[in-house]
Amino acid sequence: MLRSSSPTSYGEDTDLALIGDKNTAIANILLNNIFGPVQTGTVAERIQSQIATIREERHKKYGQGPFLCIIITGETPDLTPETSREEGGMVVGFGPTPRPALKAEHTETIVRIINSIALNLESLLGIKKSDESIAFFRDDGTPLYIYHFTGSGEGYMSRAIEFDSLAAVEQSFMRLSKESDLSRVINLLVASLENDGDNLRSFLNGWSALEIFINKVFASYEERIAQELQSITGQSIWREYLGRTRTTMKDKYRLNDKFALIALQLSPETADKDHEEFLKIKKMRDKLLHGERIADSSLPVQIVQQLSRKYMRLHLTPER
Repeated sequence: MLRSSSPTSYGEDTDLALIGDKNTAIANILLNNIFGPVQTGTVAERIQSQIATIREERHKKYGQGPFLCIIITGETPDLTPETSREEGGMVVGFGPTPRPALKAEHTETIVRIINSIALNLESLLGIKKSDESIAFFRDDGTPLYIYHFTGSGEGYMSRAIEFDSLAAVEQSFMRLSKESDLSRVINLLVASLENDGDNLRSFLNGWSALEIFINKVFASYEERIAQELQSITGQSIWREYLGRTRTTMKDKYRLNDKFALIALQLSPETADKDHEEFLKIKKMRDKLLHGERIADSSLPVQIVQQLSRKYMRLHLTPER
């Protein structure tokens, strides 16, 4: 049950700020116990040391403020950790919590608050999120630090250079020397491949590379198709029909139509499959364009990179 939501100003010496920092500090200590070096000192001393480190890093990154604290309070069903220990006026344990559901439930509220501030605070030059924390308390006010560790990642395998590909690299280099207008497109592809954990930026760069590439080269492949159709018969009426059709369709091709035509000529054996992948990618991009919330981890980054790289490479192959 949501009790209240309000933006207010809080310093680091308040109870709420301490609860949030202690929540992060205990999580860090638990992870260090598993993966890090042996830690010394009492539990209380290690928590204080972690809190000091957290605040020092915050000051380095964000300065001394001002900070806006959005507080949302409410009630949840009783938590039943799988294992727990009570010490020093707090309970630390492991087990599932409703954190993901609570975060999803209140995301729109937080976004609306921030958007309202951005619209109305004319002196505001930028917004950066410092921290977020969801804390639980027993009815007697004792804080509950319950953790449920999960992990996800994207795997990459380093492989030896395929020397058979070096000739193709040289060929592409030579073609790019002549087709300098594709440099910007490939720069976007490279930016997409320089993934520093920002899936959204990688996806958008990869999509932009593919979209610009399609629009740049489509005319040449459309001309090639027209010439092949004209060669079916030498009758002038057929040529006039094709010419009129091309004139009518000139500004009516959709992006997926353009991709389909290019794919049919560059990779006929995989054109259908690639076109299906392209439509999925475009659908995801359209959702982003229309403001739908999509988890960064679900973005098809590698697929858009693969399609971009494949068709750019095929386009630059000399025999094409």
